[in-house]
Amino acid sequence: MFKHTLFFTLATLLLLSACTQQADNRYDTSETLAKVNGEAITEYQLQVNIESLFGSAAALNTKQRKNILDAMILSRIIRQQAEINQSDTEKALIEQKAKIYKEKITVNDYLKNNIRAVPVSTEMISEYYNKHPEQFAAEEVLHYALLTTKNRLSEEQRNKLLVIYARLNKNLDLQTLQQRISEAGIELNYQKSSVRPGVLNTQIENVIHQLQAGQTSSLIMQQGRPYIVKLLSRNQHAAKPLSVVSGDIRKKLLPVALKTAIKQQTDKLKDNARIEYLSAELKP
Repeated sequence: MFKHTLFFTLATLLLLSACTQQADNRYDTSETLAKVNGEAITEYQLQVNIESLFGSAAALNTKQRKNILDAMILSRIIRQQAEINQSDTEKALIEQKAKIYKEKITVNDYLKNNIRAVPVSTEMISEYYNKHPEQFAAEEVLHYALLTTKNRLSEEQRNKLLVIYARLNKNLDLQTLQQRISEAGIELNYQKSSVRPGVLNTQIENVIHQLQAGQTSSLIMQQGRPYIVKLLSRNQHAAKPLSVVSGDIRKKLLPVALKTAIKQQTDKLKDNARIEYLSAELKP
């Protein structure tokens, strides 16, 4: 696991190092674990990076901590080498990227500590249920079976199949039809399923909807392949009651509740902030 995370670890540590160095110089009094060209890597830095990679509850053994420390050492070597020939412009760009990354971390921590989503109430669930009847309405499920080929038919095979099928009794079950057609030298595959949006060709799906239960279609040709469809049954599924779907609705509404809580908090912050747009083009 830790071998596979080495590259990710390096990339993350390179981003973090610019954000933490200044804080390290001022507040870090922990044990120095290693030095790279005289530059210290401390226990505090190691812990910060472990938490950034694996979470605050991560409990790593000595070997795992050593893997992270080795990645930090390599990261420090790469950063030091990269800085040798960096222009002032390049350094300024990196510092700006580090500030942006630091701001993202700060914002995420603030939201995590200060935002509490409003619990999804029974009233909210009922309102959603009533506003979206199409998601919970009664529906008709069509079960069908069909015969088709894996590949396109030649014109000769197509004409032969048309003649054979015209002579057969359409009241036979599809597997018997499959056998009779096979005896004439054309192999068809038997499939059984129910109509689901986007699975079948539109024309085939329309044919199925027009059939009565137990009825078999005429021979349909689509992109060189034959289709013979039989509607097995039409089953009416009752509307889903609120008591059955309330849990699913609650899951859908949780992100909405969190988004609402974030907006309420940020609106308060904006009301208390002095914001000046100096660009006419970007002004609201």
